[in-house]
Amino acid sequence: MKKLFLLLTLPILACSVFTPSSTATPSTRAATSTPAPAEIAVPVEDPFHVQPNQQGKYSHYPPSSGVHYGQYLNWGIYTDEVPPEFWVHSLEHGGIVILYNCAKADDCTKTKQALKNFYNAAPPDPTFKKVKLLITPNSKITYHVTALAWGYELNLSDVNDDALLSFYQKYVNKGPELVP
Repeated sequence: MKKLFLLLTLPILACSVFTPSSTATPSTRAATSTPAPAEIAVPVEDPFHVQPNQQGKYSHYPPSSGVHYGQYLNWGIYTDEVPPEFWVHSLEHGGIVILYNCAKADDCTKTKQALKNFYNAAPPDPTFKKVKLLITPNSKITYHVTALAWGYELNLSDVNDDALLSFYQKYVNKGPELVP
């Protein structure tokens, strides 16, 4: 009986000796990294005008095309949430919209400052010599930062200057209306 007990317990002891500890030091674990930026093409919706204060209906959120107000906002950084009906019009004019969700952030002050720095360093578009960026908070997006162009979306877990600059340069002035 004693031999049988040893035969049954030795494999269990051997397994526990060779199983990696869950308290391994960080240097022995696989490095965790920020997920790669995820750019997706979004089906383009019809760009009809709606009346001010009327809400647009979109097949995809955040919308990168579709119904919008007839007036548009100046390029810049907004502290209050801008309704999509305004920024979809900005996208139609070939601008880039950057949304950020502070509910997903550890430190929104850092995010706001990083986006302000990005805006201030962004190059003017080659046609109109303007920085065609509209930056606004948005409580409905699922990523911390989402950049939009007409028919395209870039999702980021944090402000990534290189990814944002690449997206901006790739899509600025690519909306259906070439307007400053």
